[in-house]
Amino acid sequence: MLRTLFWKDCRLVRLVLWGSIASPILLFIASAILVFTIKGPLVEGRTTIETWTVVVIATISTNLAVAYVLGGYLGASLLTLERGDQSIEFLDCLPPLRRHVVGSKLLVLLGFLAIQLFVFLALHSSARQLVEFSSNSGSTPDSLSGLNIFEMLLGVTGIAWCASSIAKAPAIPLLLGMISPPVMIPIIQLSLDWFGITVPYSQTTDLVFFALMVFGIGGIALGSILYLFQEGL
Repeated sequence: MLRTLFWKDCRLVRLVLWGSIASPILLFIASAILVFTIKGPLVEGRTTIETWTVVVIATISTNLAVAYVLGGYLGASLLTLERGDQSIEFLDCLPPLRRHVVGSKLLVLLGFLAIQLFVFLALHSSARQLVEFSSNSGSTPDSLSGLNIFEMLLGVTGIAWCASSIAKAPAIPLLLGMISPPVMIPIIQLSLDWFGITVPYSQTTDLVFFALMVFGIGGIALGSILYLFQEGL
């Protein structure tokens, strides 16, 4: 039963899932073409290995933007797409229990996050390997760690998921998920000021990502509970 529901949900958001797999490949190719054909100050004077490092870093940055949008949309749409066309009400009358329905959707959500974690860890590992072969590692631009990216995506998808448990359309949940990272920055800073805590900027950044992860996990839990126990769909 759960397997059937899982594949149904995969078909429901298949464009998002395929996009999460194809985007790093396509963005890597696009970044390589741009870097090697339009050589600017970013790669001027660099060795070939250093130039490839720039390509990988560019892929990480652009794929992060794509994953950011895809994660928010996935969290916002898994419940609302079926609620919008009322197919979820029909599903609620069938043998699968609500916990089976929400369980299959959570598996899709976690599968997406697992794909993104693998992609970004692979990209970061490739960048580190290229830096080790490079004669000028200091020229490599910094980027968010794989853990930071995972925490942010978990926050975005979890908050969007929570909002979608009571929404009729994905627009508002998507918006709430997308604005959660920038909104979290002043919240953390105000909280630190309120308690008179002074921490280095780097640690503040880690706190923001950690808070996003906590809110994301809480959002997934709360949204699932709301879906399971709310009257009607």
